[in-house]
Amino acid sequence: MRDQLLSPTNIAELASVSRPVVSNWRRRNPDFPQPVGGTESRPLFSREEVIAWLTDRDYEVKEEDTVATIWSSLNTLRGSVDFAMIDILTLLLLTLRQHLPETFDDIADAGPDEKLDLLAEAEAELREGYPTDDRERLALDVRDVLRGVDANALQPLLSAVQLAERSRMAEYADELMSRFNRESRMGSTFGSISARSSTLLASLAKETQGTVYDPASGIANSLVQVAQHRRARTLIGSDISTNALILACLRSMLSGSTITFVLGDVLADDPVPDLQADVIIAEVPFGPHADHSTLLSDPRFRYGIPSRMGGDLLWVQHALAHLAPGGRAYLVTTTGALRRSRVDQDVRTELIKAGCIEAIVSLPGRLLPSSAVSTVLWVLRNPDASSTDVLLVDASETPDAENVVPTWFTGAPITAPHLRVDVTDIIAEGSALTPALWIGATDVDPSEISERIAESSAVVAQKISSLSADSINIDSLSGLSEARIVTIERLIEMGIVERRPGRHRKSPDSSENSAIITSSHVAKQSLPEPLDTPALFPMEETEPGDVLISTMNVLNAMVDTTGNHHVALGVERLRVLDRSVLTPEFLALAVTGKWNERFRDGVAIRRIPVTDLEIPLLPLEEQERLCTVTLAVRALERDAEELIHHSRSLTSSLLEAVRHHVPIGQTPSRE
Repeated sequence: MRDQLLSPTNIAELASVSRPVVSNWRRRNPDFPQPVGGTESRPLFSREEVIAWLTDRDYEVKEEDTVATIWSSLNTLRGSVDFAMIDILTLLLLTLRQHLPETFDDIADAGPDEKLDLLAEAEAELREGYPTDDRERLALDVRDVLRGVDANALQPLLSAVQLAERSRMAEYADELMSRFNRESRMGSTFGSISARSSTLLASLAKETQGTVYDPASGIANSLVQVAQHRRARTLIGSDISTNALILACLRSMLSGSTITFVLGDVLADDPVPDLQADVIIAEVPFGPHADHSTLLSDPRFRYGIPSRMGGDLLWVQHALAHLAPGGRAYLVTTTGALRRSRVDQDVRTELIKAGCIEAIVSLPGRLLPSSAVSTVLWVLRNPDASSTDVLLVDASETPDAENVVPTWFTGAPITAPHLRVDVTDIIAEGSALTPALWIGATDVDPSEISERIAESSAVVAQKISSLSADSINIDSLSGLSEARIVTIERLIEMGIVERRPGRHRKSPDSSENSAIITSSHVAKQSLPEPLDTPALFPMEETEPGDVLISTMNVLNAMVDTTGNHHVALGVERLRVLDRSVLTPEFLALAVTGKWNERFRDGVAIRRIPVTDLEIPLLPLEEQERLCTVTLAVRALERDAEELIHHSRSLTSSLLEAVRHHVPIGQTPSRE
């Protein structure tokens, strides 16, 4: 069997360290294994050599789980196989292992000259089981995908899949797909396993006992989740991408889901013209979608042809054209479709007049893992002439929206700002459907605004009266001695300071992991809760008075006043051994001096070697005086920051009061 190859990231996972630690090992240890493949910027190492090197130095080598083993086995193919095809090849092998185990074993055990031929034959046999009538169009030319690849390079992947549990293939596939999505944003074009928007749509459709249709199914993330509830009678998905549909078929087979897939350009040529679905779900693709000039005679688009940027409104009409009587459609689109003017406004007006729009819900950010674009949920129904309003909901601040929002359409109270707006009012305002435009102008509590004004005014007045330069006794620092400049390295040599080892290693006890001091804690001058019980690795615990320093990008330092913490990578720990010469508080203050910035080095991550830091050493009593004054200055700084915060809040509240006709200077009573 060909030796597995590891990237630096794989090595870090294997040794339970960070990626920079591996870089340090390579730089500082001449005997670290040399790369055996890859490129200069993306080197690959022999797994056997790396494990031997780690073992010789008593590093604990983590036993790789199945997904990690499969993932690292792909290193022999990276650079040789198109990245866009590696995920398909991986899922193909997982599916072969699950559905045609004997055939898979024959491929794994075959010689290099036979592997590709056997794999091509197996792909054709497996494809006969694809849940689609477009099997021939979904054919994967394995020889073309692996063109120019040494057949032996495939062996690590085959061996890793061969050792995987057949009953868990769907689980492995999802975890690997998540990794592919994280590695390349292009991998998210057809959907992401971790997409919260897919979970939202699946939750809206999961109780359906009839037909569920996703016209932009991608890798079938939503449909596979719906299928797991085993209630829908029929599940149908379609997509324009051959690669997406291959992945969808493989995922369906791996999960044991019964889903039918259709390949086609949905907007240009309806692939399922006679379909009537009880529930339609879709994450509408971004951007222009079709040559609009060819759609004028298409009966699906009876409400009008939108602008070239208004493709979302074509998907809305496609969904309406396929709704069964009493059905519902749930579409996730960008917010642009709610407010675009001219022809898009005309289309919205016709949809509103027909009573097709039941609700619009603004969604929180990051529901799409590959994009920060704002999204909304359209809830559509068949034309309803009796409809007089549209429900507008602003769920942009709703936690766990993908699970909470669906409950609002099954009878649960709506817990986000919402409003039912008369259709005539919406049409009069340009058919704008953005919830915040309506809710922000109407759903206002005058008492809350008045209370914010009163609260902010009181805090501002109190802070102004308490701010005083008298609290800072600069005169107490007159006559300070001339400081002796020493480095941390020199202080260590003199036995005054000790550089403590013990970077945090992950513990099986989650309470220990919560007591880790990170660079962020040092920057914010705050400490996590200390350990309540002795740690598994006592050498890692801090003691009261330990000085914590972070030099990455910004120089920060603080004193651990309680001890019993762990220290994360990126945080240095110093302990003052002779407090008759140096106090921890002065050390933490002095290392942050601006003069130390000249020692900063590095390109991507710029750090300062902690031993290079210079300390202007003063007599002990003078150190204490300086610390007292700087503590007063920092307290003044905190008060000033709070004053700024409440001043801005007061300005904002005063403007809101003017906008919403709230009397200023008196608090409206609550009814």
